Amino acid sequence: MQFLALIYQNEQIQQRFTKEEWGKIYAEYGAVTKDLAGKGQLLAGYGLQPVGKAMTVRSRDGKVSGVEGPAYATEDSLSGVNLIEAPDLAAATVIAAKLPSVRWGCVEVRPLMEYKSSAEKTYMR
Repeated sequence: MQFLALIYQNEQIQQRFTKEEWGKIYAEYGAVTKDLAGKGQLLAGYGLQPVGKAMTVRSRDGKVSGVEGPAYATEDSLSGVNLIEAPDLAAATVIAAKLPSVRWGCVEVRPLMEYKSSAEKTYMR
């Protein structure tokens, strides 16, 4: 099964990290992602720029609007995503717990919808 690991981090905490701390964090992320990719558990991973560079887009009654910033204001903001492969949610949770960000943020793990055919792929079910 495939799961999306949504990585949330507190940007205020991150701003306090020194260059040396960031170096260690990036090295740890590199080691973890290399290990997971080598085991076929990490299919893709992407970091996101800070929420200050986000734009939230909505459409209501045919009128499109955009607001700078994230869709929801929370202490932790979405900072990256990893597509992982695991036999079940419990195993995917173990994989997500290896990500360094769990120490100052959190990782939400959600299974991807599975479809029997491409004709079944829709956004709403």
